[in-house]
Amino acid sequence: MDQINNIQIVPCTNSNHLKPFRVHYSQNGTKKSWDFMRTHESVSILIFNTTSHCFVLVKQFRPAVYVYEWESSKPRRADEKREREEGEEEAETAPEEETEKPQKEEAEGEGQGKGEETGETGNSPDLPPASAGVMYELCASLVDKPDLPLEEIARQGVLQECGYDVPVDKLRRITSYSRTERAGSFLLPASTHRASQTPEGKRPAAVGCNHKKSTIQSTCGQYKRSGVGVTGAKQTLFYAEVSEENHVGVSLAEGEAEPREGEVVKVPLHEAMTFAYDESIPKTMPVIFSFVWFHSNMSPKYKISTNV
Repeated sequence: MDQINNIQIVPCTNSNHLKPFRVHYSQNGTKKSWDFMRTHESVSILIFNTTSHCFVLVKQFRPAVYVYEWESSKPRRADEKREREEGEEEAETAPEEETEKPQKEEAEGEGQGKGEETGETGNSPDLPPASAGVMYELCASLVDKPDLPLEEIARQGVLQECGYDVPVDKLRRITSYSRTERAGSFLLPASTHRASQTPEGKRPAAVGCNHKKSTIQSTCGQYKRSGVGVTGAKQTLFYAEVSEENHVGVSLAEGEAEPREGEVVKVPLHEAMTFAYDESIPKTMPVIFSFVWFHSNMSPKYKISTNV
């Protein structure tokens, strides 16, 4: 697992991927304002390997999710620190004979807690492990080449991320929708769309989700992104069937010196719906939707049960 350290959060004054704006308008005679982002449209591809009867996903680290988890854990860490300090104060006021034995035990076990104190990242005790920012996603690609059709962008995305060479005519367009934001972006939370409602000096949270604490939850998975309040960008979903014969290895994107980051993982067909509804597995909403679509539309072909 990657090691994450030296985190710095700074203002984003210039970006090739998103641009913040504020729109002023009147709705039914009431003046309003809304903050939003202009972002690229995108394509995502549900890949099914007919050789192994597995879905092909991409597992990758998403900084926005990681920062969200880091920030959301701060109140808990403050409570733990306060409890430790209170415990130390009680120990200092305890009779000497009661504290002598624990002190001896502590001396015997000296150094055993150093791993916890330094954290798994090896940099700061406040940072969570890198796994806190990992997401399971469909293969996807930004629509940043206006001269190319969506099918060709999807074909290139499958080749560059997962290493399968799929002919364009083998891509099946499922649908398009207003995109639920990918985990690599920063967004305003749902409760702070209007600038007038944002407390002065408060920084919008990074998109991410903690299924115990977040108010941006999905009824069928804790990692749904509520993006339509912030971006109107569209995502188009495709379906592709591949086999081991199609696997030629990942290809470099134009202008890139190294392959895209991310680990290609396979989810067996018979485990797909359990995977989709398991809230302990961090995933994007298109993963859930596409698995449900497959079971609804492809079950006769692959003789699978639609009972979930």
